[in-house]
Amino acid sequence: MPVPGMPLPSMPSSPMGTAPAMPGQVQSSGKEARGKVIAGLGLEMLRIAIPLLGNTPDGLAVVEVVAKLGKKFAKPAADLQ
Repeated sequence: MPVPGMPLPSMPSSPMGTAPAMPGQVQSSGKEARGKVIAGLGLEMLRIAIPLLGNTPDGLAVVEVVAKLGKKFAKPAADLQ
């Protein structure tokens, strides 16, 4: 139990760094997961654009992108849309 008025001993820091990420920084695993969610949301926006663009060169380009990326990025959860 600490004694009032006495400084607390400092904890040695490990080389692996057990401290949480600094404010404003996202840890790498969380950063990757966040990126996948954002990519999924962007993919949903592209899917919405397909019928609006129709059979135009731009519409066909969007269809190609959605077909290619749709295999990699899943639709985000309903609570994130």
